[in-house]
Amino acid sequence: MREEHIPYTEEEILTKEAHKKREREQRLLFQQELAESEIKYRSLFENSTSAILIFNLDSEYVEANKAACDLLGYSHFEITHLKVKNIFNSFTDKELESLYQDFLTKGNAKGEASITTKSGDKKFVDYSSIAFFIPGHHLSIINDITHKILHQEKITESLKEKEILLREINHRVKNNLQLITSLINLQMNNLDDKKSHGILTDVQSRIKSMSLIHEFMYERGSFVSIKSKEYIERLVQYLRRAYLTGTKKISTNITIDDYNYDMELVTYLGLIINELVSNSFKYAFRKKNAGTISIDLRNIENNYFLFTVKDDGDGIPFKIDVNYITSMGLQLVNTLARQLNGKFEIESSESGTTSSIHFVKN
Repeated sequence: MREEHIPYTEEEILTKEAHKKREREQRLLFQQELAESEIKYRSLFENSTSAILIFNLDSEYVEANKAACDLLGYSHFEITHLKVKNIFNSFTDKELESLYQDFLTKGNAKGEASITTKSGDKKFVDYSSIAFFIPGHHLSIINDITHKILHQEKITESLKEKEILLREINHRVKNNLQLITSLINLQMNNLDDKKSHGILTDVQSRIKSMSLIHEFMYERGSFVSIKSKEYIERLVQYLRRAYLTGTKKISTNITIDDYNYDMELVTYLGLIINELVSNSFKYAFRKKNAGTISIDLRNIENNYFLFTVKDDGDGIPFKIDVNYITSMGLQLVNTLARQLNGKFEIESSESGTTSSIHFVKN
């Protein structure tokens, strides 16, 4: 027996029609949103101040915005008939392949490169490439950084010129100090007075402590800082030759944290070492034929430094107050210690003398 067809109820028909209407409205809304999204994308794409290019898996450009046309000098039609290597021609085929493989692995690529425009002009750009939402396509954003690169090159060239000038000035200062030393030598050759001879020797050693700084700067090509250990070792060697005569066997022990110090600090330390070490060579071993002079410079904490010159010589037979000293050399040391915002102290006994300066390096 055949079943009779039961028609939809009025309520069911109304519900079905309402559902279809809602589907049509949603589809229409989606189409509107898609169209609006396309308009927004196209507006952003066309009005961007950055050059934007889209290329496919064959590295062929398929789309370009106005900024890209302006940057490269090509029309839109011309760009869509070019490949990536036609514009990024500073890369070899092998380099482009390597970049592309790296891009496929990471999903993006960025860097700086030079490109050639239609007119043959060379421009420097930074680029960033990412996968596009259309399968098999990639998007590149390119910005012209030619002005920045050229400005950096000018700065580099200017720095080279200033470095050459500094080297020349430093060389002349070094030569002038050596000339002064030579003139003092000539004067000393005509002196029979031992006291005057000693005074001029002291002057020479002070000049040498400064001259060595300029020698180091010229040799190393650095005009900002100097390796302290090598400088102090060379200065002490000079003082040994200048002041140690006869058969006395005086050794030196240098313990220094090998930092790079600025020229001003090294100049102060050189003059201080000159005074203290030359004093030890001249006066500390009158009763002894052998001994040791120790020079120690170390960073105690942060920028707090301790500098000491110690000998195991005869010692000083009286107490010294550094604020009431008559020796020109020690007065100079005390003044230089204050210039370093430091404190100069002398301790002496029968087992030797220790001079120390505590200072803070700014």
